[in-house]
Amino acid sequence: YSFRGNAKYELGEYDNAAEDFSLAIEKDPNEAEYYFDRSWAYHYMDKDGDAFVDINKAIEIDPKTSLYYYDRGRFEYWAERYKDAVVSLTIGIELKPTENKYIMRANCYMELEEFGLAFADLNRALEYNPESDWAYLRRGFLYKKLELLQDAEKDLKKAIELSSEHD
Repeated sequence: YSFRGNAKYELGEYDNAAEDFSLAIEKDPNEAEYYFDRSWAYHYMDKDGDAFVDINKAIEIDPKTSLYYYDRGRFEYWAERYKDAVVSLTIGIELKPTENKYIMRANCYMELEEFGLAFADLNRALEYNPESDWAYLRRGFLYKKLELLQDAEKDLKKAIELSSEHD
């Protein structure tokens, strides 16, 4: 059911995917991945309350999986729950630091207008991946917001350069 659910998810059949993940959960209610997968199906079905229930259940079952905290942080960010997202992303970073988690947490800090923390996270993201077009882009936006236009121009040029290298 899980494999079929993932195939349906990839086809954009989120209702059907959620049904298959539910069947997988019935068979093995202690498998965190099934709840995680269903949380994404629910998210794309605009059932964010259900998505949060499932991502939290995945974390309850497997509290050492960094990805679950990262994605809960993403859900919280999209729900404009920035402080909650910072907490989730911080736990995810503590379990496994990665560039994308730092960028996402920087986005939260930017929304909270904690610009020093946002810069620190974007710089950390660039330490993990000096070729991160997203980190340069976000930092460029932050420089622009703070009217540090020469720095903004430099980072945005670098983001464009790196982005075109990936095409």
